[in-house]
Amino acid sequence: MADRRLLRTSEVATALGVDRSTVYRWMQAGVISPEVTTHGGQARFDLDTVRMQLAAASEKDDTPS
Repeated sequence: MADRRLLRTSEVATALGVDRSTVYRWMQAGVISPEVTTHGGQARFDLDTVRMQLAAASEKDDTPS
């Protein structure tokens, strides 16, 4: 398996075209979760996983009740 680069919160925000605070809100709401959290408490993300998590959350929101 190829090594993948894990991104910082600010890098994810830049890649998705949102503010860093939006990424934090998504984390707090449980919409996305980091691949790892460093010993210092910093989140690291796989961008493809974040995109899948956001797509799943979007589909869930579109589901009629």
